[in-house]
Amino acid sequence: MANPYPFQDKVIVVSGASRGTGLALSRYLLVRGAKVSMAATSEENLKKAIAGIEQDIPDVKERVIYFPTDVRNPDDVKAWIEGTVAKWGELDGAANVAAKMNKSIHPIEDLELEELKEVLDVNVIGTFNSIKYEMKNIKPGGSIVNCGSQQVKYASGNMGAYAASKNAIRGLSQSAAYEGGAKYPKNPIRVNLLCPGCIDTDMIRQPLHLPNGAGTWTMTEGDHLTSIIKRYSKPEEIAASIAFLLGDESRFMTKQEIYVDGGWMEANYETARLGEVSLDESKLQKLVLTLSVIGNSTSWQICNIQVLEQDIYFQAQDMMTSTGKSPLKLILGAANVGDKEADPWARYDTPDEVKAFINVFAKRGYTQLDTAAVYSPQAPYSSEPRLGTVNAGERFSIDTKADFMKGHTKEHIAHDIDNSLKHLKINQINVYYLHVPDRNNPVEPALEALNTAYKDGKIKTWGISNFRADEVQEVIDICEKRGFVKPSVYQGHYNALVRAGEKELFPVLRKNGMAFYAYSPAAGGLFSGSHKNPAPNGRFDPAHKSGSITNSLYIKPSVLGAVDKAIEVFAKHNIGGHAAALRWTAHHSILDKKYGDGLIIGASSPQQLENNVDTVEEGPLPEEVVAALNAVYEEAGNEVSYHM
Repeated sequence: MANPYPFQDKVIVVSGASRGTGLALSRYLLVRGAKVSMAATSEENLKKAIAGIEQDIPDVKERVIYFPTDVRNPDDVKAWIEGTVAKWGELDGAANVAAKMNKSIHPIEDLELEELKEVLDVNVIGTFNSIKYEMKNIKPGGSIVNCGSQQVKYASGNMGAYAASKNAIRGLSQSAAYEGGAKYPKNPIRVNLLCPGCIDTDMIRQPLHLPNGAGTWTMTEGDHLTSIIKRYSKPEEIAASIAFLLGDESRFMTKQEIYVDGGWMEANYETARLGEVSLDESKLQKLVLTLSVIGNSTSWQICNIQVLEQDIYFQAQDMMTSTGKSPLKLILGAANVGDKEADPWARYDTPDEVKAFINVFAKRGYTQLDTAAVYSPQAPYSSEPRLGTVNAGERFSIDTKADFMKGHTKEHIAHDIDNSLKHLKINQINVYYLHVPDRNNPVEPALEALNTAYKDGKIKTWGISNFRADEVQEVIDICEKRGFVKPSVYQGHYNALVRAGEKELFPVLRKNGMAFYAYSPAAGGLFSGSHKNPAPNGRFDPAHKSGSITNSLYIKPSVLGAVDKAIEVFAKHNIGGHAAALRWTAHHSILDKKYGDGLIIGASSPQQLENNVDTVEEGPLPEEVVAALNAVYEEAGNEVSYHM
């Protein structure tokens, strides 16, 4: 039987330990009996990380310590390593995880020296400082693991600073491995390099600046991943690989480069066709950049580039079959995470209930949650704290929305962002939305607050929800005029019935490079007939606030007549109405993964969530069912608005 505590009483130091892979590794080692000394720049983040660990892992308090450490500073590193040894004795292992990514995508000829130095200072000088003091304080037979990247093997264009730093770490690792063997010939200190691909952490999700002020670009899992396994790795997967190199199972391994990258492959252009188009300089540079990124990240057969309405649209035929299960980004809606006593519609209240709900989503490979300050509907301000209590932000990127009941003033937006960060127990909100338009206050001060939050790193990006198309354009115009970061996502009501936005809204979004996240993608169960016999506290229960809103939207004679005709067609194909509606939105709608579009799905139970994910992943519908759903919109689509 395998030993459940392979690291029992082993002393291991981990840098970059307050979040992402470093935090996942610290947890992995502690569960398996290690004594872990965690280092990171922010003492506040370390305290939060350890508070979460102590809550989740029993009897860990005496086996975890932390040191606020800037790895660029040799005195900090010396204090961390020597402080650990003073408490627990010599080291058994060390994992140097701390890293910095470049903040822009520039060719070397345009790369600022300061940016290069910033990346080298953390990645190279930081790793050098760490190895130096670890080698002085590690036992014979100890193991040091440094973190490289797939950039060691396949360096990408426009990533010169990061690629240079990771290749320098490779050289340091090889030198240290030789020295570890020379120091203790009979029981060498082992030094190996772990080279991950894209990891689903804050670092990979940071916006990268494009050349000449052309905006920012944020990589997503849908962006031309060149790996055979078409997704980001989870921090826990990389942590397990590092732990293997730290442990006794790898004791015959040193000076190795281990690639845990999902099968990363070198780029291979076969054909690229550029039509005769007229581009201004900034768009041309952005186009060349996009080609460069794609050229270093996947294998393409044909790239067609068109200019439509002054914007570049990229169409490509991928030679490789995508293994992604959902055709669109899939996001878990947490509107019914909340206080059950105050809100009968809430389904997930206790920590165990919330964990059971979100664990289903995580196990299916999805990592984005959506909530709001005012969720759940009848118990405002109860959803975010419950997600924070279970440390959902350690495994998921979390989107949330402003408290519209207070109004969108500059002061309220700034205050609400801080509140959401505190309640969710995270350092950065993934997408922060203006939840509904505030037509009683000018929007510009709110945009100023959002821009400040973006520059301060409190929000990764921001979005708009429930606005009219003209209001979206107004927001974008103000942002361009003032030099503010522009919204990147619109979250809106969209399904087989609610499609008016296709004509009015989507042209504005596409012109401005905004993704669309659809809520209520199955029309709240309308196509399953839920409205005919409403369940207590269900979506169509008129006694409930949310049910009353749903009824006002959908329960109209023309709508119900059209829906009944479609239900007859579903029955012929033995497809449930809810499944048909959800699959239509996922596979047959205007939504498209190439724009970053997504579906927000929820469920009243973990099992229903499993079923909903199964439905999305099931694939396209029969043509007759698609035609029946399209007919619903043609007959009654003007009855329901896409905005508030």
